[in-house]
Amino acid sequence: MQVNQLSAEQLKAVIRFAAEHGRTWKSQLNDAWMTGNYVGFVGSHLLQQVRNQFGPEWLVKFNLKKALAAQDDDESENDGPCGPYRGCRD
Repeated sequence: MQVNQLSAEQLKAVIRFAAEHGRTWKSQLNDAWMTGNYVGFVGSHLLQQVRNQFGPEWLVKFNLKKALAAQDDDESENDGPCGPYRGCRD
């Protein structure tokens, strides 16, 4: 893993958070980062790692569509990273 790149587990946690929280996921993740309250999200430690490693400004620049496309290339033989949540988006 490069210093400026998410681990596979971190990326999956971000994608799962986005899928579970819908179109306002970035705002909700930023709130969770600021308060430390992930409201029972499994994998919150991975999201906190992302915040600690990359900072809140990373979230503004992050493009979920690009991440999903890259993930789909890596996982082309299964249902993809969102599973039944094919509507997750940036």
